[in-house]
Amino acid sequence: MTTYKGYYSVIQYCPDKTKLEVANMGVLLFCPELKFIDARLLNSNQKIRRFFGSGAFDNERLNFVKESIRTRVSLDKNRFNDLEDLMKFVQTRANEVQLSEPRPIKVENPEKDLDQLFNEITGGLKDEDEEVGKPGKINEIKELFRKPQLIKRVQFDKKIKLPILGREEIFPIAYNNGDLNLIKPEIFRNTPQSIQKAERIACEGKIIEKHILEDERNGKLIVISLFDEQEKDHGSVEEIVRGIFHDLKIESYVKRDMPKLIAHVDKTAH
Repeated sequence: MTTYKGYYSVIQYCPDKTKLEVANMGVLLFCPELKFIDARLLNSNQKIRRFFGSGAFDNERLNFVKESIRTRVSLDKNRFNDLEDLMKFVQTRANEVQLSEPRPIKVENPEKDLDQLFNEITGGLKDEDEEVGKPGKINEIKELFRKPQLIKRVQFDKKIKLPILGREEIFPIAYNNGDLNLIKPEIFRNTPQSIQKAERIACEGKIIEKHILEDERNGKLIVISLFDEQEKDHGSVEEIVRGIFHDLKIESYVKRDMPKLIAHVDKTAH
């Protein structure tokens, strides 16, 4: 397989630069030849809390900083052309969240390589409210839509500005059949937070349906709900989550229903 020259930078939390103590919380991968740049960060701050204690950081502010990194590399990815551009970005991180000096790495498949780096560097930490495996699970779903008969009719990583909410979101899969269908895979665990997440996503779906999106098209949200089959009592959460989407008329599927969804996309997408 062809390899390309890339660079990775470790995203770290360092509350006191005089002590030089850091906790790895993510990684950024940049491959100029493939025009690829993306970052993976721990969704939970439990690791930071265990390293430095609850009083060492402001949870809300830290989440904001993490989201700003994700947003920056997503919205400005076309501005990263070479190592010098990446170095400039690294040097702008002057607060407690810092990026290490970029290191060279051989890249074959950037998304898979980034997932592997993320798991190696963060230690594969799995906290109760953390979705460490989400990037890999989303890539699995994407692969199902990379069939020869679909690849030219399906878009990947579709960026949309959500009406009313005023923020941009990247939908892993999208297709047009008159409406702009936005497919959103989401992980749901056996926790109350998963039910709250389903309610929030359903609300976003209704907003998308009620407003005109890009190219004067109506929007439609399709949710792929991913449950941990090994998790105790996951069935009760699945029933509630699916009930929320059904009652609010949000089209939703679970992993075992994917052949049905793919057949529908094949039949209607253009």
